Amino acid sequence: MEEAILAEIAAMLKKSLVVQLNTPRPVTTYAGEQKTVGGRPVPMSPPRASGNLIKNLNVFWVDSDFEGQPELIVEIPDYYYFVEHGRRPGRFPPLNMIRTWARVKKEIPQFRDKKGRFINNETRAYLIGRSIAKYGFGGTPFIDNAITAVLPKITDKLGDAAAAFFQNAINENRIIVG
Repeated sequence: MEEAILAEIAAMLKKSLVVQLNTPRPVTTYAGEQKTVGGRPVPMSPPRASGNLIKNLNVFWVDSDFEGQPELIVEIPDYYYFVEHGRRPGRFPPLNMIRTWARVKKEIPQFRDKKGRFINNETRAYLIGRSIAKYGFGGTPFIDNAITAVLPKITDKLGDAAAAFFQNAINENRIIVG
């Protein structure tokens, strides 16, 4: 019985994480200001491009050596940290990563120069990288939002005991992200 409840909690959290990664958010600088291009605000977009975070997301429970309590493991690519917390201004990001990201991200338009011609992808990657180096980018607390969104669902579906168990796992840092 307990294993079925734990599996259902893991599935509910995974679904909540996917919803958070697909929810459009304002594009902000690391300082929290609205990002603009040419004086116009950048349109809202979800904190994903290729869907790699979602494809490689896995949520499951493992037995722990600590008092026999199971631990909830959230497997996700390492760069989730930058999506969750943002990136401070300072250094240029790797331009090859920016090129790939800009090509996959549908919400990133092609830019035009002063003569109205489309600029090439190298220049576009440089301009985006320069903006990130100068302003950074704001994070999206998708993990905290997913946990906050799933707690009432756990209570409704599985009862107060399951929600208390999940909340206790959070409080005792038995949820491992990485």
